[in-house]
Amino acid sequence: MVFTDGVDTSSQLTPEQVSEIASGIDVPVYVVTVVSASDHEDQGTRPGAAPQSTLRTLAQWTGGDLFVTSTPAHESVAARQIVDELRH
Repeated sequence: MVFTDGVDTSSQLTPEQVSEIASGIDVPVYVVTVVSASDHEDQGTRPGAAPQSTLRTLAQWTGGDLFVTSTPAHESVAARQIVDELRH
């Protein structure tokens, strides 16, 4: 699981490299992006933010998914969905 605000400040690997490593060991990557409510509406368009499509693609390449959250309730729902997916 990756928790991020979507701003990349020091990645050493590209999304493709992370996906290749995770897929090679059959590990799904789930990305939870925690943003403010106004940024949630912008869908990752604030300066320095990783595009939501890049994060979603990274997660989906490995069999995981992207969850964009802006409130504790959203975070709770995302956590439950991830746990449910991992159980199945």
